[in-house]
Amino acid sequence: MSMKMEMIDECDLLPYEVIVAAVNGDGEALNTVVQFYRGNIYGMCLRNYYDFNTGRTFTGVDKHMADELTALLMEAVVKFKF
Repeated sequence: MSMKMEMIDECDLLPYEVIVAAVNGDGEALNTVVQFYRGNIYGMCLRNYYDFNTGRTFTGVDKHMADELTALLMEAVVKFKF
């Protein structure tokens, strides 16, 4: 199954066929699901950090947390039962 992310508008839902393919183990479809939700995952992983050298705060993505949520998403897709 070939489903490019450029074809999916961000306000659209993932096509049913992509979800079925991902649940059935299609790696490309699983990657499409992960890419579709990447912005949501990164949004949930934003953290404020403090730089002790400059005394300034900045916002960044907690990469470890983003990786964990991505892994949980992948696990949930693979274990999903219709």
